[in-house]
Amino acid sequence: MTIPTRTPPPAADRQPVLNMAPRQAPTAPVAWSKPHEIGKRVLLYGVGGMGKTTFASRLPGARFIDLDKSLASIGAEIPCVTPADWSDFRSVIKSCSNMKSGEWLVIDSCTPLQNYCEHWVLANVRTDKGAVVRNIEGYGYGKGFRHVYDEWGQMLIDIDAVVEQKINVCFIAHSSNYNVANVEGDDYKRIEPRLQDAGDGGKSSIKEKMRDWADFVLCVREEVVIDESGKAQGCGTRALYSSVNPHCMAKSRRADGSQLPPLQITADNGAEVWQQILN
Repeated sequence: MTIPTRTPPPAADRQPVLNMAPRQAPTAPVAWSKPHEIGKRVLLYGVGGMGKTTFASRLPGARFIDLDKSLASIGAEIPCVTPADWSDFRSVIKSCSNMKSGEWLVIDSCTPLQNYCEHWVLANVRTDKGAVVRNIEGYGYGKGFRHVYDEWGQMLIDIDAVVEQKINVCFIAHSSNYNVANVEGDDYKRIEPRLQDAGDGGKSSIKEKMRDWADFVLCVREEVVIDESGKAQGCGTRALYSSVNPHCMAKSRRADGSQLPPLQITADNGAEVWQQILN
């Protein structure tokens, strides 16, 4: 049996295929402009007793969110407030936008602040099945740390709104020793801020988030010398590190791109050291 075929009409009789896609409006040219000035962002860290609070109190126009309640112990008469919990802290940050341009908001320190954040997550975030948990690991592998990381990021949005008003912000953190994976050789230890780092490649690392966010990551540590036997001994002096080096996490975004050597800190030169770093 032969199946009949249909002969297509002549080309002249064919209907043209219309392009019915909507015509896009021409894209407006980008209004390029010079970057506008914002406040400075600092992460200052070191072991307890290194004088971080005293050093930060030398910032011009400093106001403290005194979570460690340490200002009274150093005899500093500086305007301060101590929030009761995470929600209270977020409210204080939002009210700081009425500070004067150029003033410094100092958050002392990240240790209780991270505890506030964790407690808020436990009280307000349920598991995937709607259950309440008592510790951050109760959400399942890595999920609790991610919740804390996300909530911390929401707080930084509030901080950035303050920075946009040309108000400077300094976080103070404690430090610990961490192992650093070295792809070019043996791993080594480095001093870093004591902030959440769940070891998941940075996906929930508050430490890495703060490092990337800050313009300046400053490490205060005791200066040491190596004696003839090869042992390290303290010199009784303190140094501030603001440049990248193997033994401590540090960073600086300076206008001229220069890197400063370690600067010695004394009880009297705090204001001068700040001026040298930030200018």
